[in-house]
Amino acid sequence: MSIEIPYSMVTKGGAFKGFTGLIIKIPDSVTKISDSAFEGYTGLTSIEISNSVTEIGGSAFEGCTGITSIEIPDSVTEIGGSAFSSCKNLKEFILPTTIKKSHDLCFMGQD
Repeated sequence: MSIEIPYSMVTKGGAFKGFTGLIIKIPDSVTKISDSAFEGYTGLTSIEISNSVTEIGGSAFEGCTGITSIEIPDSVTEIGGSAFSSCKNLKEFILPTTIKKSHDLCFMGQD
């Protein structure tokens, strides 16, 4: 299942908890993925972040154990604390050189 998330859902989170095989596409209208937006979405298997996103909030994807890889676009300059912590199956992530600020623990809990 692939879903393009409207801005209002990216800022509130919680709408798709419990779904499995979920692929999230962040649309061009979104500039920030808020704190805890997708926290605990264990069924989230893939996330496509648009080039309009400049910031990923703290705990945004914390505990998303279904994600195995992620590519952060060059537009992102800030990643909040614990943004990807406890994503125990995340084995490949591509970070751009544009990151100006990232919390030390943004990938805490990786195996």
